[in-house]
Amino acid sequence: MSIAQAYFQKEAWFRAIHAEDAPVGFVMLYDPTLVERPDEPDFFLWRLMIDRTRQGRGYGHAAIERLVEHVRSRPGAERLLVSHVKSAERLANFYQSAGFHYTGAESDGELVMERQLK
Repeated sequence: MSIAQAYFQKEAWFRAIHAEDAPVGFVMLYDPTLVERPDEPDFFLWRLMIDRTRQGRGYGHAAIERLVEHVRSRPGAERLLVSHVKSAERLANFYQSAGFHYTGAESDGELVMERQLK
């Protein structure tokens, strides 16, 4: 479903995550530089999915670091945002371990986190 959404949203940047020759996940980013008049100025991690059988092996952290490298290469990139549902404690811990901090904001009932890029 995410890939289909990405094809219809011009501001979506998405990639498969591979370990050696095997696909292990998917990442999708809101990239405001891909459209002339973006709705939001900040880059936003829309999706990070790692196969349940492959979690806990560092693929998510590696994907975030590659994503940060990509975002830093884009003009005007100052921070990367992500959000999660309030009850997702494991996800909160994961994003904190990847350098994200809470902004104090909420979006659609989810807690917003950011990682500074400069």
